[in-house]
Amino acid sequence: MRFLSLFLLLSLYTTLLFGQKTDCIYPYDAKHYDLSVFFDSLGEGKIRGTNHILFQVLRPIDSIVIPLSNNFRVTSLNYDEKKAFDLDYRHEAHKIILKPGKKLLPNQDYELKIGFEGFPMLAKNAPWDGGLVQKKDKEGNHFIGIACEGDGASIWWPCFDSWQDEPEDGVDFKITVDSSYTAVANGRLLGVEENGAQKEWHWRVKNPINLYNVNFTIGKMAHFSDTFYSAETQEVLDLDYYVLAYNLEKAKAHFQQVKPMLQIFEKSFGRYPFYEDGYKLVETPYLGMEHQSAIAYGNNYQNGYFGNLNYTNQHEFDYIIIHESGHEWFGNNITAKDPADMWIHEAFTTYSESVYVEALHGKVAAIDYINHHKKGVNNESPIVGPYCENKEGSSDMYAKGSLFINTLRQKIQNDSLFKAILKNMNAEFFHKTIGYEDVLNYWNKQTKLNLTPIFETYLKNSKIPHLQVTTQKTGKNIGLLMNFNQVAKGFSLPVSIFNTKTKKTKTIIVSDKKMTTPGFTIPITEGKDWEINDKLGYFNLILMK
Repeated sequence: MRFLSLFLLLSLYTTLLFGQKTDCIYPYDAKHYDLSVFFDSLGEGKIRGTNHILFQVLRPIDSIVIPLSNNFRVTSLNYDEKKAFDLDYRHEAHKIILKPGKKLLPNQDYELKIGFEGFPMLAKNAPWDGGLVQKKDKEGNHFIGIACEGDGASIWWPCFDSWQDEPEDGVDFKITVDSSYTAVANGRLLGVEENGAQKEWHWRVKNPINLYNVNFTIGKMAHFSDTFYSAETQEVLDLDYYVLAYNLEKAKAHFQQVKPMLQIFEKSFGRYPFYEDGYKLVETPYLGMEHQSAIAYGNNYQNGYFGNLNYTNQHEFDYIIIHESGHEWFGNNITAKDPADMWIHEAFTTYSESVYVEALHGKVAAIDYINHHKKGVNNESPIVGPYCENKEGSSDMYAKGSLFINTLRQKIQNDSLFKAILKNMNAEFFHKTIGYEDVLNYWNKQTKLNLTPIFETYLKNSKIPHLQVTTQKTGKNIGLLMNFNQVAKGFSLPVSIFNTKTKKTKTIIVSDKKMTTPGFTIPITEGKDWEINDKLGYFNLILMK
């Protein structure tokens, strides 16, 4: 997803608080949000609300900085038993800056209650360019949602808007709308309270949650539910589905894909990370998004991507259901602490699609699935973005990212170990925010290999590795001398060479150093009797003269 200028504001006050952007550790530690929003007139686009924040700080600070779009105004402010007119605060440059009058210290609880109202920016192309989505369903009813991954939650509510800071005690979220509409959010529904012509829908998320995942969808919805029995944990997971009422029967049939997918993902990645909050698919007026425990679904009940099976390499599954559900493990459970490492979300989740394919159709089909992504790689800039600037890296984090993980599998040369590492990753980093070094150190430790050159080559370098192959005649044989170019120092990778005459495969280790003797020889014939398998690792084959 692309990050708009509003989300870059976090880097501005990071610099303000800490000086030069060499330390981007966020100073706040939110414990709980109690958020209430009111839609007095659906379709108007106006939101008013309150947010009660319980938080601590990680270091002594003199100011409290809370991002909130300038599209909103502060209607009330309460802190330390003081109200707005007694407080030294200002709301400018898309942030509220409060001077509490005394230093805030670690390990102490603080409370802040903010009233706000205004008009969030409208999404131009959700979910990539975020904002409020206001549409009508085919019966002319309001159909409203919000998407804000790239822009940040503060485009519509005041919060400590950083990927580093997930409220450990979750969120209470109350949404008041016209009584004929349903308002769906993350977590579990605690109750619906009648209030004249309106209803208040009270949702609670018990688990830590990335704030861009806090979400609502409003429409003339129908609800149905089911349960999933986990063969891995012998637990029962509640499944809830909220869809436009006229799509109810269609959804009941199409969402049958969910249970087999959950079974595969639990076996491959570990226990579903949010049993306490359940699993939901929510029909939305935009394509989709990985909103934790309330996955946004707008793929029109078609397999592929809006019916295009090229996205699934001709496999008959719904791309949005599989991909966005994969994010429950990679992105929602394991969250990057800096958008520069958004590849942790997207590389592993894109790879999860091939895990699904492999479980259903075998390894060959999975390898083919991964390699069909090659045509979508640009190799124009690194996958890892600049740190402390709230910028993501290249969009290659999806396709090239999954190819990188497939290359790790080839490097390790032990499928059982590779799959165990992938599965245990979600236990190692359960409900944590992490970065590049955390992932690298984990894989190095688990494999007992030095994977640093591979990580650097694929994630921090924009170029694709070149496998340079030179033929050399040695008597009655022809030999292959090989080395990798455009790679980090110390790079090496097992390369599989197939003898088309004997039908046998030989695997040799090829590094960034030029071979002095052939790594593979074969008797000279009139034709070419060897093939290099370039599907097990991501590289270009360069035949040298």
